[in-house]
Amino acid sequence: MLKLVSAPSQQSEESYAVFDGARCIGHILRTTQSPQGKPWFWTVFVRSPHDIHDRGYAASREEAMADLESRSGRAKPSEVNMVDPKTGRIGEKND
Repeated sequence: MLKLVSAPSQQSEESYAVFDGARCIGHILRTTQSPQGKPWFWTVFVRSPHDIHDRGYAASREEAMADLESRSGRAKPSEVNMVDPKTGRIGEKND
C-alpha cells in the first residue's frame, strides 16, 4: 500500500513523499510554476534508467497519484492512505 507523507518545503506547503512500505518511491507537490490548470507536479524515483515520462503535471493530487502509480508499477491510488506527520498514524484515504 502506498502512503503519502506530508513533507512541506520552502517550495510548497502541499508537498508529499510517496512511500511503498519503507521505501520512498516518488514525490508530489503543488506548485505555482506549472502549466495552467495542472498545479500538481509528480516524479517517480524508483525507475532506472529514468526517462521524461517519470515526471509530469496533473490537475489534482489524485490524478498525480494515478500518474505516479502508472509509471512506478506500485499499488493503486485507491489504496493510498495519508500519514499524519505529527503522530505517524495512518489515517483514512485522503481526497
